[in-house]
Amino acid sequence: MKIEFVYKILPVFIFTGNWFNRFKFYRNATGITIGNCIVIKPDVSAFDYVLILRHEKVHTEQFYRYLGINGILYLFERFRIKLEAEAYAVQYDSRYFDTFYKSTKAIAENIKDNYAITKYSYEDVYREVMKARINHR
Repeated sequence: MKIEFVYKILPVFIFTGNWFNRFKFYRNATGITIGNCIVIKPDVSAFDYVLILRHEKVHTEQFYRYLGINGILYLFERFRIKLEAEAYAVQYDSRYFDTFYKSTKAIAENIKDNYAITKYSYEDVYREVMKARINHR
């Protein structure tokens, strides 16, 4: 276990392990956040570990910012898009990346295709990703 901090004072507990493979919803995930705890699969490369950790730490910030109800908000597609767009905007920050994955279009497609978004169009997701990327700068 490792401890880092968000907002300079709030703890984030980081674990490495495969225990979340038991849950069907998370089988394809490389990292998950539950509250202020992050679990990352042990078989990811060091480069991917850094990217996943950046993404998941945003979810812990959201946990603290929304006073723990972000898990409930995540059940609603509109909020799921918003929460994931923010996390991906940080994960693939264009100041550090110049790859396919940093492209807003690719991030929007990933969220639409992999996060059970059915009620909103790709264009809706794209707009939310654009907002998150602009706000992140």
